[in-house]
Amino acid sequence: MACPLRPTIFTRNRVPDKRDLASETGFTKRYISRTLRGAFLAPDITEMILDGLQAPDLTVRKLMDGFPVDWPSQRLALKITPR
Repeated sequence: MACPLRPTIFTRNRVPDKRDLASETGFTKRYISRTLRGAFLAPDITEMILDGLQAPDLTVRKLMDGFPVDWPSQRLALKITPR
């Protein structure tokens, strides 16, 4: 579900926090926190998902449960072979 953000949320001379993003989008802080994790996925994992080539057991729920920050550990934890 796309949710447009007003440009002003990013021009207040500070990075918006989860509370600001939640207020602006109508989502909960918890949802914002869990969704932002996807921004830290390794690029090849993101590409694989966008291309629909991920393993069937790699679900949104699995990703939202958390994963390591560093990319090599992500590949190990999510059982992904680098391309």
